[in-house]
Amino acid sequence: MAKCPECGTEVDQTAKWIIEGKPDSNEERARLEIGMFNCPMCLKPFKKVLRRTRVDRTGAHLIKICGFLMQTKAYLFWRTL
Repeated sequence: MAKCPECGTEVDQTAKWIIEGKPDSNEERARLEIGMFNCPMCLKPFKKVLRRTRVDRTGAHLIKICGFLMQTKAYLFWRTL
């Protein structure tokens, strides 16, 4: 439920979707859950942010490091033969 910004009527949600922004300097992204509402009184559609969270990408960074270590291990193995 959200209030219409024009008339202040409580309105039910009609649709929602999630978007993610670009990563900042800390490798974190902002994830927004946005809801679409249609006011039955003034007939105005409007959007509202329902939830805002921060998503860090340390898992992806660890996968890159693991891949690099596997390449190094293979290189050292073949070098010793």
